[in-house]
Amino acid sequence: MDDLKKHRKQIDSIDRAIIDLLAQRMGHVKDIGIIKKGQDIAPFDDNRWQAVLHDRIEFGEQLGLPSEMIGHIWNSIHEQALEIEKSNE
Repeated sequence: MDDLKKHRKQIDSIDRAIIDLLAQRMGHVKDIGIIKKGQDIAPFDDNRWQAVLHDRIEFGEQLGLPSEMIGHIWNSIHEQALEIEKSNE
């Protein structure tokens, strides 16, 4: 049972780190939204999005993660990022 608790504690710590990094990421997204608004650039750039998604899936696969999982996670992150950028319009 100690091993189980140890692993769960490590997972809890990793989860908090992931959430912290997501918060940092969204802070940069907000800044980008402000810059785009000031330069009259649309929030969504399909070429950039496709390149980012491809890169993240490829990196995940190198680490042994399923591409579908990475795609699902990054689509969710991207949807939230677009909402943040659009809120600056």
